[in-house]
Amino acid sequence: ALGYDPDAIQYLVPTHIHVDHGGGCGWVAQQLPRLKVAVHSRGARHLLDPSRLIQSTAMVFGERWEEGFGPILPVPADRLLVREEGAALSLGGRRHRFYYAPGHAPHHWAIMDEERRILYCGEAMGQPAGDSKMVGPPTSPPLFELDDALQTIEKLSQLDVAQLYYSHYGHGTQPPQEAMVAVLLSTREFAQIIREGFEDSQDVRAIDRRLQDWCARQGYPVRRPFDGTIQPYLAYFRRQAQAKAT
Repeated sequence: ALGYDPDAIQYLVPTHIHVDHGGGCGWVAQQLPRLKVAVHSRGARHLLDPSRLIQSTAMVFGERWEEGFGPILPVPADRLLVREEGAALSLGGRRHRFYYAPGHAPHHWAIMDEERRILYCGEAMGQPAGDSKMVGPPTSPPLFELDDALQTIEKLSQLDVAQLYYSHYGHGTQPPQEAMVAVLLSTREFAQIIREGFEDSQDVRAIDRRLQDWCARQGYPVRRPFDGTIQPYLAYFRRQAQAKAT
C-alpha cells in the first residue's frame, strides 16, 4: 500500500535504544531482508540481547508494556552495523556523520546530514515546547546523566547546523542556535533548582512550583507539571549522593 520495495531499504539508524526508538529494530529487521541496523557500540549489545531493555521498559511502563509497544526482538549480529564517534555513512546519496551524544541515554548518538546541515539530534538536545521558546532538558528514566547531557549539548552546539530534527517533535521551530542556547539554559537552571530541592528534602510538588516560577520569569508558558523531568534529576542526584557516601 505504501509503494515501497522492501529490498531497497538498506539502513535503519535509531538515535538510541529506548523502547520507543530502538525497541522495534528486531521486528523491522525481520520484515526487511537487506536491512542493516546502524548503532553506536554502547547500544549494540541491547539489540543483540534485549533482556535489559525489556527489564527497564517494564520498570518504566509497567508489566503490560507490550500491549502498547509490541514485542522487543533481538537483531541478528550479521545485521548490525556498529559504529563509533566520527564515523560516516552514505544515506540517500549524502554523507551523514555520527556524533556520540550521551546524557539522555548512554547509547545515544546524533546524526548530521553534512550536505543539508541537518542534525538529527534524537532527544540529546532536549524537548522543544511547541510554540514556546523554551527547550526542556533532555531527561529520561532510568539513567539520565546530567554531566554527560551538558557536555553533549555543548559539543553539538559547536556544529554548523541549519536545522534541528528532534525525535517526537519533528523539526525545530526556532533557529537552531537559539534552541541550543535555550536547552543549555534550562538544563543548567533546572539542575540548580532541583538540586536545592533535593538537598532541602522538598517533595516533587514543591520543586515543581519553583520550576514553574522560573519558567514564568523567563516568559515561558507552562502547560503541564514537570514531574517527568524532576524524577530523572532526583535519581541522578541520589546516585551522586550514594557514590560520595561509599
